[in-house]
Amino acid sequence: MIRERTLFVLGAGASAELDMPLGLDLIKLISETALAVHGNKKHSRHLSLFKNLSVSFNDDREELNCLKDAAHFIYKHIYLASSIDNFIEIHKDNEYIKHMGKFAIADSILLKEQESSVYRNTQLSTGEVYFPKLSNSWYVQFFRLLFDGATKNNIAEILESLSFIIFNYDRIFEYLLLRSLIQTFGFNYEESWEIVDRLDIIHPFGTVGKIPKLEGKQYQDDFVGFGVTVESGLNVFKASQRIKTYGERLDSNFISTQITPLIDKCETLIFLGSAFHRQNLDILYLSNSKNPKQIYSTGADVYPQQVDNLSKRIMKNFLQREPVEKYLSRIIVEPESRCKDFFHKHWRNFSQ
Repeated sequence: MIRERTLFVLGAGASAELDMPLGLDLIKLISETALAVHGNKKHSRHLSLFKNLSVSFNDDREELNCLKDAAHFIYKHIYLASSIDNFIEIHKDNEYIKHMGKFAIADSILLKEQESSVYRNTQLSTGEVYFPKLSNSWYVQFFRLLFDGATKNNIAEILESLSFIIFNYDRIFEYLLLRSLIQTFGFNYEESWEIVDRLDIIHPFGTVGKIPKLEGKQYQDDFVGFGVTVESGLNVFKASQRIKTYGERLDSNFISTQITPLIDKCETLIFLGSAFHRQNLDILYLSNSKNPKQIYSTGADVYPQQVDNLSKRIMKNFLQREPVEKYLSRIIVEPESRCKDFFHKHWRNFSQ
């Protein structure tokens, strides 16, 4: 069981342990989608992707040609950008690059969900996930810690002390939490869905869709089944409109009413797989500094020489206390540490 009110902030590294793409890998996938859209009919995915765009743009030939040109431009030029978000921001005056870039993001995320070890180890006829095959990730350790001492009668209440800010477009965390509640406590699908839906789980930049409330439903309205892709008939362009890139500024009211309160009320703050991008840190801050936090963070790409600087950046946003030296001790950054390694080392610090 996890003690204290805890906020988890999940970055791309948290999903990467279950095969979701990071950095250059995502850029390669986006480039492949762009090539498929621009390519000829012999490309294996061209027809399904282009048909999707044709439906979304009412078969307007002029618009579709502009989208194909944007796809070709992305394919040829994206490799020197640090991210697709950065590339879209560079070309923010070109609406077709924005549409095509977000379309390629959504398609890539949905495709990788289907190719992930989560989907590969799901029994499609029952929905049951074979968790032993996921033991090389932090999720299994997290669920063991979370469920220790819990019962079917109190697990929903235990979960209410936790909150999650997820800077990823995928739904791996929600999907696995839903399935783990079913398989551990014997909830039916709808009961489990209701528990997860009531939790404070915020995706500041959106997702490709909510996990469906009805088991087995592939897609409807804003709901998209885990593992569903354009080949299933899903309107990927519609899914792409649910996500934002960092150049699309978040509404200040959304930040102050949805995000900041989660930070204010938590006692422990845990960063998993975060790269601490400036645009993410810009929306994570305290409005009330009376409640000093205990802060932990993984640091897969952080070297020991960088820990002190990163700790001071974290302190600026979340502790706001003097003297600095005293409160720096409340920040623990594990350099060169994956999420799984981090949980193995610190689980006793979180349990009660």
